[in-house]
Amino acid sequence: MKHDLLADFPSFDQVAAGLDHHLLKDFTTYYEESKFGLTLIIEDLAQISENSSILEIGSGIGLLSRYLVSKGLKVTSIEPAGQGFGMMTNLQGHVKKYFGSTNSKLKFHHLALEDFSPNATYDYIFSINVFEHIENPIEGLRKTHSFLEGTGFARIITPNYGIFYEPHFNLPIFFSKKLTYVIFRSRILNFNCFDPIGLWESLNWISIGRIQRMLIQESIVACFSLEATHLYFGRLEGENQFLARKGPYFKFAARNLRFLLRFLPTRLYPILDLKVAKSSQFEI
Repeated sequence: MKHDLLADFPSFDQVAAGLDHHLLKDFTTYYEESKFGLTLIIEDLAQISENSSILEIGSGIGLLSRYLVSKGLKVTSIEPAGQGFGMMTNLQGHVKKYFGSTNSKLKFHHLALEDFSPNATYDYIFSINVFEHIENPIEGLRKTHSFLEGTGFARIITPNYGIFYEPHFNLPIFFSKKLTYVIFRSRILNFNCFDPIGLWESLNWISIGRIQRMLIQESIVACFSLEATHLYFGRLEGENQFLARKGPYFKFAARNLRFLLRFLPTRLYPILDLKVAKSSQFEI
């Protein structure tokens, strides 16, 4: 890329100007996650040309997609804004107004991945913290793979529920989603978000183990990485909104776990960080 995408990312005050104060808390979260999302995929973007076609699966408020388009990239984004995310429409409108006509090249579809059937393929596809909300993540991964151009690749980053931790509600997992809900019902119902029940019901308990079995069965070119985990753990330093949301127990556990990462089997990586490619000749 000819420009420094991280350095040029607009400041919070710039994008938040004029926003209804009732939406500031949610916007702060989405802003920070969008900027961090760019950090996660910045090396991927360095591998593609400015003429490459990009698909973002689950664009949230649209900040990252619209920013990339403002830098000359061709981006298609899909976002259903379903259960648990009712404030999304207002925030999407605010972000769209901020970028204005500079994002006229963005192709936005108000759709879930399950309902998306493009008449095109993509050189690069990314999805950050979305696959845990897809009704059938295995089928979602199949579709994502089918959307790739011959030399293209996709990056899927999402929590790994194989480590018995639920990151949205900051809860330990007890065997199953149903039992975990029974044990922590009061905490879930009183969780501070727009729609805690909608958010809880949207979670599908995706795990690296399940994805590994599917990739082997279908002979999909893929690899798992600790790259995203290391970047997430890098957010543990200092004081920031991410730590405020996670709390001191998460910080303590994660700091101690980071020294054990090199010894973990793939299925126990804290973050599911997956690259898939269309061609076996493509090095991922």
